[in-house]
Amino acid sequence: MKRTVMSILGALAVAAGFNMLATQAAHAALPGAGTHNGVTCVAYADTSGQYPGNSHFYDCQSNVQRRNAVFGVPRGTTPHTNNDLNTGNVTYYFFNSFADYSNYFSGAGYPVAPLAGIAEPNGFSYDGLNGTAFPYSVIFSNVGGVMRTTGALRGTAAHETGHQLDYLWRNYPTTPAGSVSRSSKYQQLLERDLWLLNYNFVGGSGYSVRPPCGSGGALVNLVRPDGAHVCDGNHIIEDAFGNPIYTGTNSQILATIYPIYFNYGTWTSFIAATSTPTVGSVVKYDFYNSALPSGHVSVSYTVVSGDTPASIASALAGLITSNVPGVSAAIDPGNNQTINISVPTTGHLYQITSTVTGSAVLASYIRPYGLNEFFSEQFVHVSGNRVSTSDDVAYASIEAMIQSQFGCSNGMVAGLNSMGAEPGSPPGAGYSFNCTRPLPPGAPAF
Repeated sequence: MKRTVMSILGALAVAAGFNMLATQAAHAALPGAGTHNGVTCVAYADTSGQYPGNSHFYDCQSNVQRRNAVFGVPRGTTPHTNNDLNTGNVTYYFFNSFADYSNYFSGAGYPVAPLAGIAEPNGFSYDGLNGTAFPYSVIFSNVGGVMRTTGALRGTAAHETGHQLDYLWRNYPTTPAGSVSRSSKYQQLLERDLWLLNYNFVGGSGYSVRPPCGSGGALVNLVRPDGAHVCDGNHIIEDAFGNPIYTGTNSQILATIYPIYFNYGTWTSFIAATSTPTVGSVVKYDFYNSALPSGHVSVSYTVVSGDTPASIASALAGLITSNVPGVSAAIDPGNNQTINISVPTTGHLYQITSTVTGSAVLASYIRPYGLNEFFSEQFVHVSGNRVSTSDDVAYASIEAMIQSQFGCSNGMVAGLNSMGAEPGSPPGAGYSFNCTRPLPPGAPAF
């Protein structure tokens, strides 16, 4: 069976504190309208009948205002983006809770995402990676017993739409890849944004270190998930002994507070199964970094009789260490289904993804999930669906940082959203000078 990537937007403001990336095998046609296990879904359309109101949106809860908020996100996309989602056959489901989703999909005979050990999500998406004909996104109104605001729902719907577009726009960058966030062009632009977070260009060939706080500070808009500002006037907030709570470069501080998006050391992967793993199914890890051979290395393991999530994790840890240059992996001492993956702490950004082929009961979750999550959050920004502080402090903070500090990569996402191409003529020629100029001699990496 062809594989499909599932990206799960976790409850950042609840216990999980991050998004979750999982993978599961693709399946046949999606559940349609009906009632299963006491949950009813109806195909919803507004008066225009345009996408997703052409049998691509299923309302599985009863609140009209909330339904309109979620439906309005894909319906309100630009003509170019709306057409891409339509021709990409992306379907949306809006459930009251994860339990309702699970009851409906299982009752319809469709596999439910295995979330063993993973916190209840705000939403998730199976995108169209490798050409599956049935990509879909699910958004939840109630998470962990908390009814989410309409603003937060719009943000989640836009984020999940971003995951779908990350794949659907895969051929638009000047350096195409399996998705936009895996392309070397997007990664180069994001690395330049992170460099500009740490340094300023000075004249034609110099640079200076950028302060985190105060006038021109890179982190003045950064707020922690608990609502605390990282800057206290001209300085980083301090502990009870007068020491800065955060140290390092500005980009390292950002990664410390929001490791979901950027990572400078250890990734973790959790192998989950709802029953005995299917013999012959394959778990595959893809490593993307410009320092790797051809920028990409794959590692895969085929499940054999007697395998458990723990034995699969152990085998993959050894394969990663043996086959990915500069990267090592080991089983977490506290959980034998978890792989700790250590990547170089300097140099270019890593993107690690995992997929499962041939099994509906096996899944592999990657944390911190990486650039695909950041790309999706950038789409929230460029599509006009930013959440407010009253909706969710953490997402409001990262979106404020995206708006003020990530102009290079935002330029790509905005161009793809508005016209299906990078900015400028020819495409890619319209980025600002600081996004493409050579770094000063001797300048450090971000």
